[in-house]
Amino acid sequence: MNKRGSRKIMYCLGVLLVAAACDGSSLAQDNTVKGNKYSLYFLTFPNNNFRDLDEAGLTHSHVTFTDGGGVDVEMIDGHGLYFAVPGGFVASYFAVGVRMGFESMDVFSAMTGINFNPYVFGVGFFLIDYTDINPYIFYGFQLFDSSM
Repeated sequence: MNKRGSRKIMYCLGVLLVAAACDGSSLAQDNTVKGNKYSLYFLTFPNNNFRDLDEAGLTHSHVTFTDGGGVDVEMIDGHGLYFAVPGGFVASYFAVGVRMGFESMDVFSAMTGINFNPYVFGVGFFLIDYTDINPYIFYGFQLFDSSM
């Protein structure tokens, strides 16, 4: 990844984090991701070119932000942590030996986002096998338990 592209990603992550922190001071305390489960859609850019949507890939996961500060991703065994303020959050997740097709890989993900209950959105990146960085944007909504 070139030096200029990594600066853009870090700049975007920093801007979102500051915006979430400033926005959180005026919001109610219950507008946080703590203890909620979200259905997240990740739009990844494996060639690091945000203008080339032909190569972009869309993935979907159910992510739970536990009460104790942990992150759980459904169907991917790993460990994660998050820090939440009203209106925003920063999270990371690390999984070893993730099976994708016939390959096994190590995946680290870091994200920062803003939440307006029941919706969340933000940016982040996947670090795959400690060599490839794939930036992404994500959008999601909160999943509620329904009793039928």
